[in-house]
Amino acid sequence: MAEDTGKSTDELRQIVASGVGTRVFTSQLTGDDDHGNAPMDIAADTATPEEEVRKKQLHRILLQCMEQLSEQGRNLFQLHEFEELSFKKLFSLSGYRKSFAGFKRWYKSEIFEPVQRCVLANT
Repeated sequence: MAEDTGKSTDELRQIVASGVGTRVFTSQLTGDDDHGNAPMDIAADTATPEEEVRKKQLHRILLQCMEQLSEQGRNLFQLHEFEELSFKKLFSLSGYRKSFAGFKRWYKSEIFEPVQRCVLANT
């Protein structure tokens, strides 16, 4: 993924360690809305050792699940979920030939949901 994004492996790990990517699975694990809009906000100074270990395990699982996507899927996933690029910008970058609404459905069914299912199956 580092080659695809132009970021070093350490930079990607820091992004994931910051908790940005945790919104992918928090909706199912914490009862948030179905888009995972509430990230897991566990401050490092208030988290118990168990919470820190759990957070690291979830990040590792997320990275493994992302590796199962196609190269384009990983790129789009990272841009939207980690870098919070809007769907409109993502749509223009993707080269998707159908409607914007069709692109959003495609992203959800072909990229987001497979990663979410994988994460949930491994937690």
